Amino acid sequence: MRNYEFLKSGEVLSGLDKYRYSQGAENIKLKDVAGDKIVVKNYATMLQKNIEEESGEVTDEKLLLAIEDINGKVYVTNSATTREAFANIVKFLEDDGVTTGFEIKVVTGKSKNDREFVTVTL
Repeated sequence: MRNYEFLKSGEVLSGLDKYRYSQGAENIKLKDVAGDKIVVKNYATMLQKNIEEESGEVTDEKLLLAIEDINGKVYVTNSATTREAFANIVKFLEDDGVTTGFEIKVVTGKSKNDREFVTVTL
């Protein structure tokens, strides 16, 4: 069984938003839209916990980022690089009073170990 704990969002999330961000069947992997631009309507960072039903023991945890665009599409990633880059963008834009409605670009790169990764930039 999966359980979700919402840690931060741009705007207050409704129950419907929480469902869509965490379990929506139509969610898109962020890495699948590399090169695209997204106008951020809202976002959330959440902790996904896999819980053993019988014992109640947490067997796995993942920190996820969900980004909703102005058309209602939700993009999700568990990339630490992307979460850090997005958090930095949000932090800098907060200085200008901007928490949503900004445009980001999804980009890929190669790590020192020659592995491809996804991140976001303004």
